[in-house]
Amino acid sequence: MKRLFSFATAAALITLSLSTAHSEVDRQASDTITYLGVSTFHLSSSLREHLEIKDGFGVQVLEVVADSPAEEADLRRNDILLKFKDQLLISPEHLSLLVRNEEDSSTIPLTLIRKGTETQKEVTQGKIEQTATQNRRKREDRRMSPEQW
Repeated sequence: MKRLFSFATAAALITLSLSTAHSEVDRQASDTITYLGVSTFHLSSSLREHLEIKDGFGVQVLEVVADSPAEEADLRRNDILLKFKDQLLISPEHLSLLVRNEEDSSTIPLTLIRKGTETQKEVTQGKIEQTATQNRRKREDRRMSPEQW
């Protein structure tokens, strides 16, 4: 019985030590990243077909963050983003990669479709602090495309 108790106590102490160590690392490790302030999703095949967008291209805006560069540039929910500068967008992850590889405060032309009409918007990117915990969560939080539902 004593062995069981001491094993449980040791496991609890190790867990407490590890969680304390992780929170300490999270407080120390933060990055400043460029951002637009949109949440995006893959286009469904039916929407892509309806708008006559080539298979594999475009991302849909699900949400625009308040007081973000995207809101200032008048991006809206359900806009279909086609190009970032002259790059055709193939996924939400592709958009994130392109955004993060740009410099802070650079102005980016975005080509989009709104209510069936192709248009272009200029977006001046912003900077935001991102902690190691947020980085870890983002990697673990993989979104499914509508075809996977």
